[in-house]
Order: sequence, then structure tokens, then C-alpha cells
Amino acid sequence: MILIGPGEAHPCVGMVKRRLGVYPSDDEFTDQLAGYVRGAQMRLGLPVDGLIDDRLIDHLHLLKESRPRQSQRISDADETV
Repeated sequence: MILIGPGEAHPCVGMVKRRLGVYPSDDEFTDQLAGYVRGAQMRLGLPVDGLIDDRLIDHLHLLKESRPRQSQRISDADETV
């Protein structure tokens, strides 16, 4: 079970930072990152506590895999017009 909060360092922190577009994407969990995590938790319908846990990591992974690439979105929009 993963539970990471501000002031901690963990390899998952860098992955979460990259998924959320937060740089530098090092392994240090900052107070600023906690705000981004709370925003992501709200958008994903997860309990909002500002901590990185297994649920957030699972949802961010699924979000990236299910998101269409930009080129797919453009071509899909062209076909519907």
C-alpha cells in the first residue's frame, strides 16, 4: 500500500508529477504538489486529502492510457463536421 505526503520522497512522486505536468519531476513531495494532487483527486472523484495513494496512482495510469492522442482528437472532430 502506498501513502505518500508532503516532505516525503518516493519514486512514485516523480511519476505523479509527470502525469500532472508538475516540474521539476523529481521524487520530492512538496506542499505545492499536494495542491495539484487535491485538484486531481477532485476531478477524478476520489477522496480529497492531498496524499498520493494507490487509488490516485491507478486512476492516473488509466487516465493516460485512455486519453486519445491529439492527432486522434483532431481527426475525430473532422469526421463529425
